[in-house]
Amino acid sequence: WSVFDLKRSGDNLYVLYTDSDWNYGMIYDNLYIAASSDGGTTFKQQLISIPSKNGNHKTLGLQDQNYVPKLAAYKNEVYVVWNALDQDDQQHIIFRKSVDNGVTFAPALNLTKATMPAGSAFQPGQETLEVRNGKVYVLFLQTDGKVYLTRSMDDGTSFLPPQLLTTSAYLTDGGSWPVVQLDPNDASGSKVWVFWNAPQSVYSADSGASFTKPMILSPQFSWRGVVRPKFVVAADGAIHWIVEGAVSWYSTGVGGDNDIFYRRVDPAAAPGAA
Repeated sequence: WSVFDLKRSGDNLYVLYTDSDWNYGMIYDNLYIAASSDGGTTFKQQLISIPSKNGNHKTLGLQDQNYVPKLAAYKNEVYVVWNALDQDDQQHIIFRKSVDNGVTFAPALNLTKATMPAGSAFQPGQETLEVRNGKVYVLFLQTDGKVYLTRSMDDGTSFLPPQLLTTSAYLTDGGSWPVVQLDPNDASGSKVWVFWNAPQSVYSADSGASFTKPMILSPQFSWRGVVRPKFVVAADGAIHWIVEGAVSWYSTGVGGDNDIFYRRVDPAAAPGAA
């Protein structure tokens, strides 16, 4: 058994976890959610993953060396996103939603099967989501480093086609560990930030219909690069980020030690911030 996420909304608690089945020489993960509506006094457990071609549930790794949210909760609703093999044994991004505190879930939606080119490969564990006021934003990463956003304006009932957020320009053509955050001062959920590593950001003021071009938030690091980034948008519009990074790579092939780097980007320098 492995636990991957925990979310609280009022007295509602949601725990996302897997167990592994050894079958046909492979380890397959079944995905469960345990939901409590009484502050954790009691929980209801249910299987929410989907069967693959042979009937086994083949959920792929839910975190990829860096935590990102797989759960979002708003009032009595809970939303889940993950990466799995579908009924055709093809890898896709899967979404499910509950409107009754996790007691029951709507059928799973495959967010990439009909909207991404055949053969697309998605990095397991780097899909993530955020929700506010009936707007659902799901991020996912292709294995080539391209960051995509797909969004729902009807509370997760349907999703618009994925949008490519990285560009074809050098330094902004790929990334890793993307995360989506909503403006803390915007109750409508229309002002959206997306960040990824190496520290970059894009911003939308119209519920993701359009985004600014990527803004590089960090000096260029050397060969070792930076890993496990964390980003926060503060109430005053400032961006705070922190990463593990190495700034040296010796000719002997030995890398410098990782240090912790922090930077604040003031609102005047952040596109769209107040």
